[in-house]
Amino acid sequence: LPEDLFTSSSSADQADRVLTFAPATNAFAVTHLSSSGWQSDGVSATQAVVAPQSAMLVHVRSQEVTLLLMGQVNTKLSLNPTASTRFIGSTSVVYESPASMGLTSSHGFRTSLSPTSATRLRLWKADSDTTQTGYDSLFLSPTQWQRQDDASAQNLTDEQLIGPFRGFFLLP
Repeated sequence: LPEDLFTSSSSADQADRVLTFAPATNAFAVTHLSSSGWQSDGVSATQAVVAPQSAMLVHVRSQEVTLLLMGQVNTKLSLNPTASTRFIGSTSVVYESPASMGLTSSHGFRTSLSPTSATRLRLWKADSDTTQTGYDSLFLSPTQWQRQDDASAQNLTDEQLIGPFRGFFLLP
């Protein structure tokens, strides 16, 4: 993220920033742009590397930024169950569904009638509607993916909910 495209500030609360998810603390780690470059907890983060399948949020506070990113695109995202929450990038150039991403019980993802006991997805609502805030929360029931707060139990297993190159949370 070239520093000359973003706005720096001596105050981390006013500078443009990047948020990455730290599974160990179950919270976002913040890197902001200071007058001396990208900083994370007072340490230079100019040479930070984005790990494969990871996602990040770029929070631009004062002006629009257009940025061309490039890198390797996987032919198919390969997800495995883990014991911690992950913030993942889809790496796909097309919309994906939970089924097309392999998020099924046959691949080891937990099912349950209780959302807190099942594998869950958190999708940022603003990715599909910029007027929205918060997350769309889904869980893997024994028969399908469905919204946690939808009493109708609509089957979302094959719905293309995850946009190209969008980040989402996968909870164990």
